Amino acid sequence: MTTYYVDPAATGLQDGSSWANAWTSLQEAIDGGMSMSPPADGDLVLMRGEETPSATIDWDSTGGSTTGGVVTYRGVNASGVDDGTRYKINGDSSRNTINWLTSWTTVENLEINGGNNGFYKQNYSMKYYCNFLNIYIHNCNADGVYQGTGGSSSFRWTRCRFEDNGGDGMEGGAGVVYQCVFKGNSGYGVKMIGGQYGIVLIDSLILNNDVGIWLSHYT
Repeated sequence: MTTYYVDPAATGLQDGSSWANAWTSLQEAIDGGMSMSPPADGDLVLMRGEETPSATIDWDSTGGSTTGGVVTYRGVNASGVDDGTRYKINGDSSRNTINWLTSWTTVENLEINGGNNGFYKQNYSMKYYCNFLNIYIHNCNADGVYQGTGGSSSFRWTRCRFEDNGGDGMEGGAGVVYQCVFKGNSGYGVKMIGGQYGIVLIDSLILNNDVGIWLSHYT
């Protein structure tokens, strides 16, 4: 396993090899910038601070595999310690903040502040075994999360928050939603429609949205 580092304030080699030489954006980490290989089976990427990207982050297919395990991206505090501190991404309302295009990936301790859709996965683009823990998505122009109406087998959202978005807190897709909060969204708190896989909602709170919940087909 290799550990990589992301810190937008780093001023070293920016090759991801240490905090001093950290990549300065999440997109560099995903792509493997400055001659470093992209993270692969079992690798860990630690992220601290915040960034305001100039384009949509394309989280592409450089994830793990069925044989080698997941790639984990984890937000940490200024000292590099995992205490629940989120890595913050400031989005632009004219575009999606993150386009999700990968499988076998875990993301922990991430905040998405704004964007059109905060997190976007297109319809029927099948992705497997994606885990999201302690994610906070808020103040997006449209949906906090748009997963498409299918193709999101084995997605897991755990202890995440989707608040004050201009559309739905979460729309489409499938998987398991555990101990999450959907609050103050201008559309549905949760809108799950279509898809060949179901959704399981466990111990989650849906309140003060324009409409609470819509579950339709394979729920």
